[in-house]
Amino acid sequence: MNDNPFTDTKAKEVIAANKLGILNGKGSGRFDPNGSITRQEAASMLTKTAISLGYDVRADASVYADNDSIAEWASSSVDFVSEFGIMQGTGNNKFSPKGTYTRQQAYMTIWRLYNALE
Repeated sequence: MNDNPFTDTKAKEVIAANKLGILNGKGSGRFDPNGSITRQEAASMLTKTAISLGYDVRADASVYADNDSIAEWASSSVDFVSEFGIMQGTGNNKFSPKGTYTRQQAYMTIWRLYNALE
């Protein structure tokens, strides 16, 4: 039996994250291991990580100047990561949901998630 939903990766960590509901990939059986992700996708994955660990992720609505640009599916995740200081805005009271999430941001936000859940 093949538990790997992706055709472009065999990484056990990716498959495990998929099984835990943390990530879904890009669709059509693709994970796109060399692709980039957006800030709202990162917020969603960080929030789903907290959920998979059993944490309550309810948060007050965030108020960013670009709230209308945040996808409906990512809105509560942006609220959670913002309220708990896991992710911050990008300046001028913007979250920049469609902006690229960098490797450096990943390191910092994972560290902040760890500290927020302690």
